[in-house]
Amino acid sequence: MEKFNNFNSPEKPKEEELKKENQSLKELAEKELGWLKEKLSEEDYQKAIQQKVADLELDDENLEFANQNLEENLEKNKKVKELFLKTRELLKDKILELRSAKIDSMTNLKTRKYFFSEAIPKELSKILGENIKDISDQEWLEILKDDQKAEELEKIDLTIAMIDLSYLSLANRDGHTSGDALLSELGKTVAEDKEVKKHGHRYGGDEFTFLFKDIKEAKEKMEDLEKSFSNLSEVSNLANYGLKPNLDVGTARFFEGVKVFRKLFKNETARDFFEKNKAFNELNNIWLMLADKRAFLIKAQKRIPLLMKRYQEGYRLDGTVKDQEKAKHYDLLVKYLGKGAYEIDKSQIAELIEKSGGDVYSRDELVWEFIKEVEKKKLRDDGEYDSLRDVAIAEEAGIIE
Repeated sequence: MEKFNNFNSPEKPKEEELKKENQSLKELAEKELGWLKEKLSEEDYQKAIQQKVADLELDDENLEFANQNLEENLEKNKKVKELFLKTRELLKDKILELRSAKIDSMTNLKTRKYFFSEAIPKELSKILGENIKDISDQEWLEILKDDQKAEELEKIDLTIAMIDLSYLSLANRDGHTSGDALLSELGKTVAEDKEVKKHGHRYGGDEFTFLFKDIKEAKEKMEDLEKSFSNLSEVSNLANYGLKPNLDVGTARFFEGVKVFRKLFKNETARDFFEKNKAFNELNNIWLMLADKRAFLIKAQKRIPLLMKRYQEGYRLDGTVKDQEKAKHYDLLVKYLGKGAYEIDKSQIAELIEKSGGDVYSRDELVWEFIKEVEKKKLRDDGEYDSLRDVAIAEEAGIIE
């Protein structure tokens, strides 16, 4: 029993280990100082050996301490590295999360929220020389009421461009892949001009908004964008329907929004609405609605002549079929394009064709008159604020003379 106890005791191995360690250190000391043995007395020689052993023990302890520190630092660094990598991944995820909330994945453009919260305030602040976010709604109302101050605002040519991407519903007819291709290519085309992309936003669905310093820049940039985009004929299934990618662009200048706002302010119902709601937000809303209205008017001015042409290919003016295949093609097109043409019917199309007599100038005049009449019929006269605003915008857009 005692034999097994001694075997399991940690004391004896420890003593043996220390003895071996000391013996090794003494051998090293003698190897290094052996040449002194003949020069010193035995007593002094042993003292020198003992001192050397002590030095070696100290060096050994320092080495062990250094090794221990190195291991601890490596372990700490490992933990720091792991923490860094983990933090970097968390930050990356957060950035992606924020980006996905701010950036439309299909077009790589910012979403509509940031058009109002970032783009407009930033550019107006530059022009006015102060942060407009510091101006309260009541202060905005007072500024817009004041003739002299409003006169300064009416000099601001900052311009919104509203884009409507044509034929998206038709592209999606054969699956969303084709529609997605249109959206994606528009985003890529926009990105070719850094200034255009800088203030480009996907407003929703097939609508996009842009902000420019003035109407001249807006027209030049949008014309270039329209031209580049229309050349992407193979980008989706549109060629199957005899169509090319197209953009309908409407613009509105800041001072036009101010003009409509001030005109509405003369009406008691509108004035009451402005005082109860955020005046600056409504000013921006009017400004954008004017650009949107013009984009839709331009869409209709393009789309109705297109349908007139396709109608003539498939139908006679009396409505009888001239070409079965082309008549079917027209029926399909009007199903998807009719909304942008005020749901114009065959009899109205035939009437426009007959009245125009094949003259393009006359055709365009007749189409514009048709558009104005339909727009006027949509306007309500119920005295509500929304109705008053629609009438004021229609007047500014030239629908009502």
